[in-house]
Amino acid sequence: MNKKIKIILAIASGMVIIGILFSVLFLVILPRTIEGIYDDEDRIASQSESQIYRNRRESVRNGDYHLSFFFSGIDTLWTFESENNNGAILTVNYESEITEGRFKAVLVSPDDTIDVIFEGTDQGTIQIPLEQGKSRFRIVGEEAEGEINLSITSVDSVEIHKDA
Repeated sequence: MNKKIKIILAIASGMVIIGILFSVLFLVILPRTIEGIYDDEDRIASQSESQIYRNRRESVRNGDYHLSFFFSGIDTLWTFESENNNGAILTVNYESEITEGRFKAVLVSPDDTIDVIFEGTDQGTIQIPLEQGKSRFRIVGEEAEGEINLSITSVDSVEIHKDA
């Protein structure tokens, strides 16, 4: 065998091995990191992010947020910082249509208390008192497919930050 063919075979073999390693990573290891996360309050309240999107489309128009997805894991959409000792009020208008799996939106307070805003297919408006400090609006999914529409406002001094 000449030297060029040996080099080509070595490169091809290396690419196959790399492909197999990535397949194991994405099909075996990553799903285990989100396994059982839906009901695990410690992981939901933690600072860590662990999510897999197979499909994600999001848009923001006139302050309204739209997200369609196929999703498993935990994702922080916003953080809210309140300096108000008396408790600022956050108003969340929501509409969710979940066609598959389990899905919920939660608010994690500065002391890591978790309040479920909505779960599954739902719509409504909720007013949430914010504690002083940093709170996080997170979504949690388990093989969830669907879409959500959100509008979040506050009349008090609350800094709202969209997470990337």
